[in-house]
Amino acid sequence: MKLAVKMNKRTVKKGLLFSFMLGLFVMINLSVNAKEEVYPSSTLTTITTSTTLSDKDDLYPTPYAGGWIAANDIRFQEVANQVILKIDHANTVFIADYTVQVELSISYEDESGTTQTISPNPVLTVEHASAATNIFTDKSVFTFSGGHKVDIAVVAIDGNSPATAAANLILENKIIVNRLYDFDYNTAPTLNTPTLSNSEITIDWSAIPGAEEYHLEFMHVNNYQNEDLPYDFKTNATRITTTNTSYTIANVFEKGYLLFRLRGVTLDGPNYDQYLAGAWSCGICQGTSSASYTPQLNINTAHESDDLNWQYTVNYAEEGKKKEAVSYFDGSLRNQQVVSKINSDDQAIVGETFYDHQGRAAIQALPVPVNNSSVIQFYPNFNQNLAGTAYNRMNFDKDDGNCSILAEVMNTVSGAAQYYSPLNPNQQDQQAFVPDALGYPFTHIEYTPDNTGRIRRQGGVGP
Repeated sequence: MKLAVKMNKRTVKKGLLFSFMLGLFVMINLSVNAKEEVYPSSTLTTITTSTTLSDKDDLYPTPYAGGWIAANDIRFQEVANQVILKIDHANTVFIADYTVQVELSISYEDESGTTQTISPNPVLTVEHASAATNIFTDKSVFTFSGGHKVDIAVVAIDGNSPATAAANLILENKIIVNRLYDFDYNTAPTLNTPTLSNSEITIDWSAIPGAEEYHLEFMHVNNYQNEDLPYDFKTNATRITTTNTSYTIANVFEKGYLLFRLRGVTLDGPNYDQYLAGAWSCGICQGTSSASYTPQLNINTAHESDDLNWQYTVNYAEEGKKKEAVSYFDGSLRNQQVVSKINSDDQAIVGETFYDHQGRAAIQALPVPVNNSSVIQFYPNFNQNLAGTAYNRMNFDKDDGNCSILAEVMNTVSGAAQYYSPLNPNQQDQQAFVPDALGYPFTHIEYTPDNTGRIRRQGGVGP
């Protein structure tokens, strides 16, 4: 039998972390992008020569019985194994300097139920150094493949470690399986009814057996004339790819109907490297009545009730990640406020621009998060003056009598001035180090007073 193995160590310098690999550099390549099933086995924190670990893949039978792969509808599988020896940095027992070598005996059962033994016995080494300038190895990993059931025994412990060093060590046994399951690409999935809450629309569905990921598409059909317009998902639909069974989008739409469709996707082909898409939930996915389509959400009130000029943009990445931004404009189509959000943070960020008496962009406030809000909407009076009203040109575009201007501070009760001040309500962890802008969380441009639009002075953030 040809066995591919890999050993690696993680080396630590106080305050820094980097890694390198040593040993046999024959990598185990899981060639199929299937879902990983990790079976973390037992974890031991006291290592002795009587230590043993025994773990197995949850679908692997004991004792072995033929046909277990077909019985579980498995089309393809690969398995990788990791045996990890590492230092427990959370342990309260302090040990100055030591090195430990642990010799292991490893045997495993492969897919056919045959017992295999790794030879020679692998030796994992970890070390600890107390000095801040020293480099030390705090994790060592032995990697092999094919083990659905793995048995480990500690054969010997060597090194210059004191007796208490065993309390600082952790031994782990991981079984990582990539599987593809049977997939029925002819059966259309079912989407649940969309829900609207806190200006966000959520659509979910039941997991499709064998699907590795999902294609979710949605499209908007307006009904400003109270017309029941036709729909066709082949035109003007947005598609995202996700491995989850739900997805949330911001309610930034005009009046009308929001329609959804879904299909599952798996891997197929001789080498399981080709995508195979299943049936759409809507079948043909075109028709004459948007109002009767299922599932759909009837949006009765347009975003911001049509009282504002706005433009919505969204950028999508893999796994349904996205960044949304809505720009709000005044009657002269000058950009007043930009509200953005990425769905991994679920936090609305607001940036504002203020114009002087000639309509030139003069003050640019730093974008900051809104306290306890993830809603994409226009935020009135976000950045305020000392009088408690919206910051405006009267606060920065007044002649001081010497042909120059001076911007007033912003109020720290709200907006960027509050975020960059001791009044920031979130001062945990890294937020405790946000600097104080002293009321000037913005850049300021002063133009020459000759109608040429040239810049006379420009200041950065802060006083």
